[in-house]
Formats: sequence, C-alpha cells, structure tokens
Amino acid sequence: MLALDGAVGGEAYYDAAIWRMRDYALQEGYGLAFLQQGDALASIYEDLGLSAFPLAEGWYLFCAIEHYSSLMVQLKQKGFA
Repeated sequence: MLALDGAVGGEAYYDAAIWRMRDYALQEGYGLAFLQQGDALASIYEDLGLSAFPLAEGWYLFCAIEHYSSLMVQLKQKGFA
C-alpha cells in the first residue's frame, strides 16, 4: 500500500493516523510505504521499521528495505522517480 504524502489534520493525531494505516495494511496483507515531500514524519516511519530513501526535488520514499527495488520500478514507470 503506497500512501501519497503524510498525514493530514491536527498534528497531535499524525502518529495515531499513521499507525492505524499500518495496522490496516497488515490486516489486508499489504506492505506499507509512504511517498512524501520532505522528511518531517521520518521518526514515525522509522518506528514502523521503514527506511528513508531520498528521491529528486525533496521527495522521500519511506518503505521496508526489501520493498525498495520493486517500488522504484513502479514509481519510474509512473514518472515519479
């Protein structure tokens, strides 16, 4: 499951919203990744076990290391990387 950009709404709820998305992805049998401008939420993603991979123009891909290659193939096909 690829989320585009970070959490929205009140900053006090970002952590819970991201963890809830992780729980949903696991429940549905998916891995979780975030494509985000900047690294403002990096500490939350790291708590989930996701690594930060810098892309062009300040974008970051946060994902499990084992999913990086396949996600980059998909992003390149769509013109994101």
